[in-house]
Amino acid sequence: MPMLRLVACTWLILGATTPCLAQEVAPAADTVVLKAGSQSLSKADYERLVPGFDRHAGAPLTSGDIRSQQAGKEVGRLLALADEAKRRGLDQEAELAALIKVRTYTLMANALLARLVAEMKRDEAGTRAYFEQHKHEYTELEVRHILIRHRASDTANGKSKAHPRSEAAAKALGNKYLAELHKGADFGQLARKVSDDTLTRAQGGNLPAFSRGAMSSEFEAAAFALAPGEIGPLVRTAHGYHLIQLQAKRPFAFERVRSTLEFARAREAIERIANAEVELNTAYFKP
Repeated sequence: MPMLRLVACTWLILGATTPCLAQEVAPAADTVVLKAGSQSLSKADYERLVPGFDRHAGAPLTSGDIRSQQAGKEVGRLLALADEAKRRGLDQEAELAALIKVRTYTLMANALLARLVAEMKRDEAGTRAYFEQHKHEYTELEVRHILIRHRASDTANGKSKAHPRSEAAAKALGNKYLAELHKGADFGQLARKVSDDTLTRAQGGNLPAFSRGAMSSEFEAAAFALAPGEIGPLVRTAHGYHLIQLQAKRPFAFERVRSTLEFARAREAIERIANAEVELNTAYFKP
């Protein structure tokens, strides 16, 4: 649909003629810009629809310009197909109707989460209070470790050449090293000498600083339970046995984790709403 244009003209101003440049005039919001089957879209409807099409239709529009004819044709094709499906009564079929409901429920739940996140962003005081209550969860650790590999751990991790050491031997060796550390052996020197972690051995077992969720659950639980300077008990993970010493524990600055905190508050609100509203018929639903 062509845009309205003002053609070149002249204006009489104080006896002189001045050229008037051609300009495009955008259609009004209620102007129909696309028709497909029995459906038509106004400019306003089309511009509201396209972002959702881009996110949820399975693939983004091939054209980044929503006003390109290519973008209009892609949206029009989808509308034409949906119109034909509706004409054939597919929207009345139970399976498709249920699928449409599920998609609607999911979109509404996601929209609610987005709205709650936006509300949390406006509530800085509430987010700061939440941060103070959960500060222990938003910290990073500096640790060093000694790894003792064994055949089972290497096989589980797909190493091409498994360590000849048995798991029992690895555990016994770990306890031997732990006893040496408790007697005053230097952790860094021992790590350089015996650790099987080739990436950290030369650095005395020092790992990059990490926060919750970065390590295996067993390693993380053991590390976060320590006080600075403390050496924990032997820990078994999928990689072998570890000796861990906590070197430093630092809380994150509020601004560094503010977005994470806002999202966490929104998720907790979602859980409260969902759990409060759900009732099950236990004659039908099993434990």
